[in-house]
Amino acid sequence: MKQLLRRDFVFLAWIVVALLAVGGAAAAAKGSHGQAVVLLQSERSPQAAETPQAQQAEQPEPQQQPEAQDEDEDEAVEDQDEDEQVENENAVQPTPAPAPTVTTRTFALVGGTATFSCTGNAIALVSAVPNPGFGVETEREDGGTEIKVRFENDAHRSEIRAGCAGGQVVAEEIREENR
Repeated sequence: MKQLLRRDFVFLAWIVVALLAVGGAAAAAKGSHGQAVVLLQSERSPQAAETPQAQQAEQPEPQQQPEAQDEDEDEAVEDQDEDEQVENENAVQPTPAPAPTVTTRTFALVGGTATFSCTGNAIALVSAVPNPGFGVETEREDGGTEIKVRFENDAHRSEIRAGCAGGQVVAEEIREENR
C-alpha cells in the first residue's frame, strides 16, 4: 500500500513541477521591458509523462516484489541520463571564428613573374619564376611586412617590393632598369 501511495505522490509531484515550469517559463519568456528571453530547459518537459516508462509507473502493479525498489532506482538513473543527454543537445555551441581571407596577386615583369598572397595583413611569397636568362633573389624587408623580389641578368634588372594593405596585395614599388 505504501508503494502505491508513494507512486501517486511522485506522479502528483511531477504534475506540480511541470505546471510550475510551464508557468515560470511563460513568465520568464516575457522578460523585462517586453524583450524576448531565450531559456534553455534542463528539466524534462511535461510531455515526459507520455513516455512508456512514465505510463508503466502510472499503472499499479498487482503485487510488489522486493526487486521493485531496485527498478525504481534504475528508472531514476535512466531519467537522469536522459535529462543529461537533453542538456547536452540543448547546449549552445560556440560559433567558430571565420577563416581569414586570403588574396593573391601576380605581377609580370621583364625578368619574371612574382606571385604574392595576403592572409589578413601578413604577406607571403607564393612563387618567383624567372624568365629564361634571368636569376632571382628574394628577401623580407621592413620587419617582415614587405617582400622584395629581384630578377636580373647582365642586361636588365626587374625589382618589385610588395606588402599588404586592407588584406589586399599591394605593389609598393616596381623598378625596371636596363644596364
